[in-house]
Amino acid sequence: MKNTLRLLFLFFILFNIEAGSAQTKTTIKNSYSIQPDVTLSASEADFYAKSIEAVDLEKYRLKTKDVTLEFRNGFKLILSSADRLFLQGIQINTTEYTDDLASDYMYPLFRVDESGIVVTMYKTKLSKSESKSATK
Repeated sequence: MKNTLRLLFLFFILFNIEAGSAQTKTTIKNSYSIQPDVTLSASEADFYAKSIEAVDLEKYRLKTKDVTLEFRNGFKLILSSADRLFLQGIQINTTEYTDDLASDYMYPLFRVDESGIVVTMYKTKLSKSESKSATK
């Protein structure tokens, strides 16, 4: 019984050390551009940039192509390709990125709320038969 408790305690300690040392991934600073549909003030642009850099949008970045993400706040975010960032001297492991996504993949829509939290909204793609049954 004591050995079991010791093993559980050791496991708990190791788990906490591992969890504590894990890095939180965030969007790479200066690795994107904001293209507003309307004019943004300097404070609005700064607010959006800080919000974007606080979340992980790296999962949407591609290795060889720029990616455009749409924000409901009236702007598009262009994520530069991993290869381009590497050539610009930004420290990035390009092998962590894929060249392309599935042809039917639909990027989500995003929105930055008033507190700076980036909200992700996923679209669904219905087939013609699903679409007909959904409208009945």
